[in-house]
Order: sequence, then structure tokens, then C-alpha cells
Amino acid sequence: MMIQRTAEKELLSLARDYNAIKPYIDIADGIKASAMSKFNNWWENKQNKNRQHFQIHLKIIIFAENIQVWLK
Repeated sequence: MMIQRTAEKELLSLARDYNAIKPYIDIADGIKASAMSKFNNWWENKQNKNRQHFQIHLKIIIFAENIQVWLK
């Protein structure tokens, strides 16, 4: 009986502690989501820039090859 009461008190204490820190957990989760969103946007922009750079580089190579064909 004594063990059960102690366990119940411990559970109530944990529930109060959780309820007390829940707003801070929500804030931390929001900060984490914001940081991940910024990282994902940065990564996507980086990939798009690399793709554009590659396309421009490829066009230059094709143009140079066409000039070589015309000069032959």
C-alpha cells in the first residue's frame, strides 16, 4: 500500500513537472522546426544554384564545340 501511494505521488509530481515545462518544450520545438525549415530552404536554393551553374557551364561547352565544328 505504501509503495502504491509513493508511486502515485511520484506520477503526480512528474505530471506537474511536465505541465510546468510544456510551454518551454513547445518553444524549443518551434525553434527546431524553424531552424530545419531555414536549412531546408538554404539547401534547396544551393542545389538550384548548382543546377543553374551546371546548365550555364554545359551551354558554354556546347557553344565551344559548335565553334570548333564551324571552324573545321
